[in-house]
Amino acid sequence: MSQYLSPFHLLDNTSIEAMPTDVSMFRRVKKEILTEFELQEVTTIDIGSQAFDKDALLKFFDQLEREKQLDLHLKVYKNKVLLDFLELGSLDFFKMPHYFEKLVADEVLFKFCLPYFIPRFNEILFDSTRKMDIRMTRLLSKHSTMFPQKMENMAFQKTYRYFKGKSLDLEHSSNKILNSYVLDSELMNFLHPSLISVFNLLPSPFFDMLRDEYANRLENLAINLQNTARRTDMAIEALESGLELKTSENTRSRLNHILRQLQPNTGKTTILKKRKKRTSQQSNRQDWEAIAFWVVLIALLAWLIIKVIA
Repeated sequence: MSQYLSPFHLLDNTSIEAMPTDVSMFRRVKKEILTEFELQEVTTIDIGSQAFDKDALLKFFDQLEREKQLDLHLKVYKNKVLLDFLELGSLDFFKMPHYFEKLVADEVLFKFCLPYFIPRFNEILFDSTRKMDIRMTRLLSKHSTMFPQKMENMAFQKTYRYFKGKSLDLEHSSNKILNSYVLDSELMNFLHPSLISVFNLLPSPFFDMLRDEYANRLENLAINLQNTARRTDMAIEALESGLELKTSENTRSRLNHILRQLQPNTGKTTILKKRKKRTSQQSNRQDWEAIAFWVVLIALLAWLIIKVIA
């Protein structure tokens, strides 16, 4: 990942305010730091939150002289919220009203920041979707529409791979049903409403084909659950999950057709209400199972301790 580091960490605030933005200023700092390497016999030196050895430091200064964009580095440095995002991945930048819009409006600064901005965005979008953080995923997806199209692959790479992996795991679990029993808890990992909600928030058209693929595999899961395992309730759950996804009309039509065969007398609204109710019951059941496990474990440990003391 191209990790941003402001050269202005090398200067104190007095120097930044009092002196013109000039490469010669950093040449002096470079000499001072190289002297420090020699005199103190240190192997690394910290700049901001990053550690540099001598070779890395020389490359950093060489790049600084080549790019000739100290004025833009200074703009970033004075924008603390943007600086913290580029250097540390702080989410405050997206939580502050209109900060992203203001950055995009400054075309020169936005273009300068993009090589550092996009890899950071790739990481935080992936982290938000993996944690099923609906609020942050919605916020990030909304802003991603302002990225140049040629940079979308890099911005969405980890998130795309995550959901592609989910889709492949879903196919694997579906195929397992043909030969063995698969626990409800394993299947619910693919049907969780928060997962579906987060998936739906990811921008179109980039994720459209992947959502369709996932829905098609939910359809195959439902068919295997019904035809092989005779688990109608779970088959309905899979179909309802697929219908909650933003998919093509063709995909929705097939899911609805199979669902009507399994529930011929149930309307769509009732079906979705039942899904939410069953999902809630499933969650509560898992909570009670966890509580029961710990109660039994604590009781067993207490019995062992009493036995040892006696």
